[in-house]
Amino acid sequence: MSKKRFIEGMESIFDALEEEELLSGAEASENAGQKPSPASKKRSSKDFSDDLQAFLQDAFDHSMEQQIQEREQKAAQHAPTSSPGVKKRSRRPMAGLDALIRSTVDPRQEAISPKRPERITISFDPEKLERLKSIARNQRTMLKDVIDQIVAEYLDKNYPGASQE
Repeated sequence: MSKKRFIEGMESIFDALEEEELLSGAEASENAGQKPSPASKKRSSKDFSDDLQAFLQDAFDHSMEQQIQEREQKAAQHAPTSSPGVKKRSRRPMAGLDALIRSTVDPRQEAISPKRPERITISFDPEKLERLKSIARNQRTMLKDVIDQIVAEYLDKNYPGASQE
C-alpha cells in the first residue's frame, strides 16, 4: 500500500501557510493552477515548527511576566506595615501523614483540669485493702478512683466550708 497524503484542504490549519498567502496574495493568484513543490513544502513545515516554537516561547514569556506582576502586586498588598522583624507563619492545610495523624491530647480536657492530681503513698490494713478491692471490682472501677471518692465524701461531710481548689 502506498502512503496517503492529505494536503488539500489542510492549509487553514497551519497559520504559517495562511500568513504566506496573505503576504503573497498576488503570487498565489498567479500560481493557483500549480502544485507546491516538495522542497517548498518541507521548508514551510520547518517554518511552521519555527513559528510554533516562537509562538510557544512568546506565550511562555507573557505568562511568566504576568505571574511575576501578580506576585509583586500581592507582595505589595500584603507587605507588613508594622514591625518588619516579625514574620507571620502561614497556616497550610494538613496533607499526607499529618492529615492522618490525630492529636492524642484533647485540648478541652486540658482547659478543664489545669491542676494535676498529686501522687501519694497510703498504707492500709490488709483487711481494709481487701474490702476496698472488692468494692472496686463491684463498681468496675479502679482502686484509686474508689479511694478518691471516699476521701471526697469525707471532706464534704467533715469540712463543708473548705474550698476545693
